[in-house]
Amino acid sequence: MMVGAAMVGGCDDGTTSTVAYTYDDPYLYSYYYPADLAYTGYYAADTWNYGLYYAAPGAVPGSAGAATVINNSGRPSVGSTLRALIRGESVCPGQVTVTPKTAPPACSGSPLTSVKNGITVVFNGCQLSGGGKIDGTFDVQATKTASAPVCASDTMISLSYTTTATNLVYTSPEGARITIQTDNGTASYVFGQNGTSTSFNTTGEAQFFNSSGTMVADLGYTGMRTLSFSTTNQTYTIDGTVNLQDKMTAGATATLAGTGIERSNGCCRPTAGTLTVTRVGGQAPGTHVWGFQSTCGTATRDGTTITLPACQ
Repeated sequence: MMVGAAMVGGCDDGTTSTVAYTYDDPYLYSYYYPADLAYTGYYAADTWNYGLYYAAPGAVPGSAGAATVINNSGRPSVGSTLRALIRGESVCPGQVTVTPKTAPPACSGSPLTSVKNGITVVFNGCQLSGGGKIDGTFDVQATKTASAPVCASDTMISLSYTTTATNLVYTSPEGARITIQTDNGTASYVFGQNGTSTSFNTTGEAQFFNSSGTMVADLGYTGMRTLSFSTTNQTYTIDGTVNLQDKMTAGATATLAGTGIERSNGCCRPTAGTLTVTRVGGQAPGTHVWGFQSTCGTATRDGTTITLPACQ
């Protein structure tokens, strides 16, 4: 997790003020980090053309472009690590166990005899480049049905999937995050084509620790959101509302309302969209509006431009 404060430049008088970013950071993460895990569950739920998705370009299992290095600036994230494993890439060998799940296609006449139907990943001290480490379990189970018994160009596939993260721990020199999360998602798409969106309901808890091992935030979250995919520029956007409960402060709650929160390759933070954070009770009640910019790590808070701390 990030610690410290973000510096805010005043546009009118040239002065610089400080935002208590250490307090805000877990709230922002509790919106887009769990969504990335849910997206990763969708990613593992069927045999997609991964080269078109939010992924390392061309990294299709068995292809000449399949890579063993995750395409992500800075330290690889939990999501990018999982997606590399789903694509069949080699990550922290000997420190992770990957068990793919397959099933027959939802309709007969498919050129494939089996398709992806989920995955189980067990991390055991998976050491990442840049000093990060992952422990814990990530599991995806999918179910598919077809609108017709024989596959055709107009056959609709209905997908449902459940993603379960159990004590999924990401540790860096600056601190750690522990995530326990369950997602129940659905999507529909035309046979032979990639899906364009998925909706999912999330229930989970995220705990944040500093470099001394002291817990600085413990947030329970639940909410329904929709992910929309752009295969043209390999991004996805998040829309929907998440309700938070601050488990370290009695009676403290928050609502996170996101609109068009965009995730892009090579950036560990959103690169577009607006997130309205409304807190009731706790250390800093009130409403703040965050706007994310196309330059990675640049955002506005209540209209004032800030540069966020480096990703950890």
